[in-house]
Amino acid sequence: MTTTEKAIELRRQKPCATLLQIGQECGVSRERIRQILKRAGLNKRHYIVRRQCIHCGKPLINPRKNYC
Repeated sequence: MTTTEKAIELRRQKPCATLLQIGQECGVSRERIRQILKRAGLNKRHYIVRRQCIHCGKPLINPRKNYC
């Protein structure tokens, strides 16, 4: 398995892993992982935080509020 294939597989298996963590497992730098994921069309961000209403738990439309 090539470094590129391994990096793409690790991103799909562990979406919360950072570029540094993936790079350490593949044996390359985080910059090389960023380049590989960019070329493959995968998101380089390891997670997206979605806020929820403190009363009902529904996703918030307005990020400045804590409730629906």
